[in-house]
Order: sequence, then structure tokens, then C-alpha cells
Amino acid sequence: MNMKYLYILVVFLTVFATLSGCKSREWVESRGSGPTITIAKEFENLQGINVGDKITIPVTVKSPAGIKRFSYFFITETANGTESGTPVHLDRTDFPTELTQNMEFTIVPALLELVLVSFDKDNNSSELHIKMSDIRELPVITFQGGIKFQQTVFRERHFHVRGTVASQEDLQSITFKTIVNNSVADEGSVPLTNKKSQPFDVDIIVPEGLNAVVITAKNIYNGTAIDTFKVGGVAEDAVNILIANNITAIQNVYLDSVNVLRGEIMSGSDIVTLTYAIKTSGAYGAEQNIPIGTPRNAFPLNASFNPVAGMEAIRITAVNESGLDDVLELPVNKINRRLLRFSNIVLTTEIGPGKNNWFAAWKAPHVFDITNAAANQEMIDFGTIIYNNAFRFVPPFIYTAG
Repeated sequence: MNMKYLYILVVFLTVFATLSGCKSREWVESRGSGPTITIAKEFENLQGINVGDKITIPVTVKSPAGIKRFSYFFITETANGTESGTPVHLDRTDFPTELTQNMEFTIVPALLELVLVSFDKDNNSSELHIKMSDIRELPVITFQGGIKFQQTVFRERHFHVRGTVASQEDLQSITFKTIVNNSVADEGSVPLTNKKSQPFDVDIIVPEGLNAVVITAKNIYNGTAIDTFKVGGVAEDAVNILIANNITAIQNVYLDSVNVLRGEIMSGSDIVTLTYAIKTSGAYGAEQNIPIGTPRNAFPLNASFNPVAGMEAIRITAVNESGLDDVLELPVNKINRRLLRFSNIVLTTEIGPGKNNWFAAWKAPHVFDITNAAANQEMIDFGTIIYNNAFRFVPPFIYTAG
């Protein structure tokens, strides 16, 4: 073989072997003229991780000039693009030539990158980006009505904890634990019939000392969500009125409409009366009956009422067969009308000065004729005319009203 070609072949094989060796190294190094930041290859791109997973990444930083600062920050995805978090700076006044740092963090939704930055004593810097992809959301546990606390439950009575688990990934299991006297007393599971959205109904006989019921949902990737329904105490008999979403005031009521207040009634014995009353001018009016559900000691509350002008609050009163009661008052913050009412509005189909055939709900005096309609055309809602011998409501285009 020609020596010239043999030499070229040897050089080619040497370069190829060097490049191949670079691909198989176990460490990922930073780019830049500053310190060298290295991590294990397995951490270069974190994939298929769950929200809530705890991650530890060993990091080594080296610099012959001495290390002045090591910093890190997270980049997350937002509705408007990406956002960089507040950097954490670890400054060194002894300027070591090498340091090790364990990056310990918990995966949160929308996490994209962990950025590592280091400066040497001469202010040369380098950085390393650790990418994260395919972050799996945890299951979401929702208790019925948004209620997950009950002040009183009743000994030896059925107690239901209801809700739904929703999951982007298929569910693997839903389990529950009862906590009695601050220790786990009983455990069980919920049958899975829908791996994306599974209702649950945990039915227990209340023991003395019940503190809580803990619901645990796990997806097929072991992403785990835990939520707790807490209990204030166990009693022989009492009455509890629970309002959905634990509201303490009604933000809006609507006149001209039937409003509904939802929740739950719990009692140690059957409810015998359930009423509401409306407060105006500092005083409550007559009590109005609310239907009692089945069973009479535990049922959903659906209080339908018609608000009145000047309404200040609504009061719910429940009394059981033992004569015990619970009274709950909810202030009303705002009264709204769904309908606007106008009186003494007279329109005509005749067109001319003084003939009001244009109407505007949002502009007084609400009726207009051809002399003032054009100046208020943006506020006009409709007009009344005769066209082709028929009465018509016409849209608010009054350029040719005259």
C-alpha cells in the first residue's frame, strides 16, 4: 500500500477512536471559560419523573484559578413562555480549586431546567443546563362539596367520606386509612372502575377517638397524592350544618332568580325541622321550611330561596329529635339583578320629532326620537317601526332614522 495513503488511514482511525471515546464518557461537562462543572451522564436529561419526586444530583466543580461562586436556579414554563427563578448563590472566600455539591430538590409542575453556574477567582464563568421532560402530574383528590373537615361525628353511626380522584395517568390504586387516637386503626381500598376519574365513598362506623380519614391515590408510575378528611371530635348526639366549600359568607345573590345554598346536614339523631330565614333591616323574617333528606340524620342540604332587596344575611336552623340544634348565619355581600326593569316607557312606530321610537337601556332618558337618537346611537338597543305594513323591532342602526 502506498505509504501516503497508509498514513492518512492511521490518522483517520485515530481521530475516529478519539471521537468514539468522547461519546462513551460517564460525565457531562459544562461549557465556558470558567470552572468545569461535571455531573453523571444519567442526570443530563431527567425524563419520566413525577411531581413530588425528590431528586439528588452530585455536582463537582473544578478550577485551577480557584472557585469564587457556585449558583443555581430553576426555569419553569408559564402561560407567557418561560420564567427564571431567583438564583441561589454559594460564595467562597477561600477559593478552593475543587468542590462538591449535592443538588437536592423536589419536582414541581412545569419545571423545565435546572441551571448551574460557577465563577472562578478571575470572574470567568461557565454554566450547565440539566433538562427535565415528561413530568407526570400527580392524581388530584377532591372531596365532595369541597368539604374536608367536620367538627363532630357520632359514635357508632355510619360516616361517609365521599369524593373523586382524577388522574392524567392511569390510576393504580386508591386506599384509605382511619386515624383513631392519632394512630392508624383501619385500612382499606376503593375498587377501580375508571382509571382516569374514580369516585370514592368510604363508609365507616365511627369509633371513639376518630381523628381523620386519609385518602391515598397512586398512578401506575407510583406518583402519589395524599389528602385528609379531618374530624373535630366524636359525640353521642349533636347537629352539624356543613356548607359546601366551607364558605363563611355569600358573595352574590341574584334577585329575580331562585338561589340555592348547598351543603350537608349531619346529626346524631334524626332531624325534625330544617328552616331558613332572611335578614333585612337588622331583623329576620319568618322561617321557611327546607326539605329534609333521607336518611334523616345525614343528607345533602339544598336550600332554595328567593332573595329580597336589602337582604343582609340568611340563617339556616336544624333541630334533631333530641332537641339539639345548630344555627348557621351567612352574611350576604352583594345583591344583583339579572333583569333590568323600566317603568313608564312609551314607544311608537311613528318616526318624527317628538316621536320616541328608539330605546336605550343604559342611557337615560331611555327613549329617543330622530332629533337626539343619532347623537346617542352607540347606546341605543332597538327601535320600533312599521315596515311593509308589519310591526318590527329593528337593530340600533339609526343613520337613516329621519
